[in-house]
Amino acid sequence: MIVVTLVAIIPVRKYVRSLRCRQPVLSVIDDPAQLDDLHQELLELDPERWVRRHLPERSSGGYNLVFYRRRVPLIIDMNGRVVHSWPEVRATGRVRLNRDGSLVVIGVDNLIKEYSWDGELTWYFQLADKHNSPHHDLIRMRSGNYLILAHDGHGHSDYLLEVDREGEVV
Repeated sequence: MIVVTLVAIIPVRKYVRSLRCRQPVLSVIDDPAQLDDLHQELLELDPERWVRRHLPERSSGGYNLVFYRRRVPLIIDMNGRVVHSWPEVRATGRVRLNRDGSLVVIGVDNLIKEYSWDGELTWYFQLADKHNSPHHDLIRMRSGNYLILAHDGHGHSDYLLEVDREGEVV
């Protein structure tokens, strides 16, 4: 299946001032003392809840990156067993597993966050304008930069944004 997303391209110069990176403020969701209890439920997950129908002869095998309760990223096998999880990560909208095993998410606080395989926050980015937000998709490019689809809350349009590892818009 091929999915095509249409994006309204808007002149970048108009938004350069609002796109400059500002110092992110980490949310309380990254503070273990403020964490909800979803991570405790992961230990008791029953694969029967995940897999309703599995036809091995029609499957190419492998693993699936999913959200538990729409927020906690997990990798499950074809039988629904949890293979790996990031129990203290909370995400919304999009999660991707990079080739090096790091995980990038759009956080519940609208920050783009990258976590190591072990769940340590290694990088984050916040859009400068609080009315703009990342949504729907992002990808790490070969250069190490991220290409982010963002939404302009003022003009109600979408735009693409490339951000380097220093948090600068390129």
